[in-house]
Amino acid sequence: MPPKIVISKNLCVLLKKTVAKHNHRIRGVSMLICILSGYAYILIFANYEVTFSLCPIKQLTGFPCPGCGMGRSTFELLHGHLWTAFQWHPLGPVFHLFIIIAELWLIRDILNNRNSFYRLLKQRWPNTILFPFLGILLIIWIRNILHGH
Repeated sequence: MPPKIVISKNLCVLLKKTVAKHNHRIRGVSMLICILSGYAYILIFANYEVTFSLCPIKQLTGFPCPGCGMGRSTFELLHGHLWTAFQWHPLGPVFHLFIIIAELWLIRDILNNRNSFYRLLKQRWPNTILFPFLGILLIIWIRNILHGH
């Protein structure tokens, strides 16, 4: 009986060291899979005939949220319709440019076993970036409400 305990303790220590050593890669691969899965879902399952909104805020209140139209914008962008994507959500093309940068950054972090992208996400954003971004979202929200997106 005691040898089993020693073996299981050694195995646990080995597993903890292995996970700690590859934790950045695991996190990076997980983030990358989530991003690519979202794009694959929209590309494969979305279609032009959508007549209802999946937005829970719009379902509950009847008013669109600041992000309403982003899914349609993504769909249009993936099909090469840049202007239509912009019409659905003005931040759609900009958002997807950031997503491409994030994917490349994650791949670099995975290959180099770093976590610089994750650290960037965890840091507090300066008010000089945060407040203008929130102002733009407020303008888009008002636009979405007026246009009924």
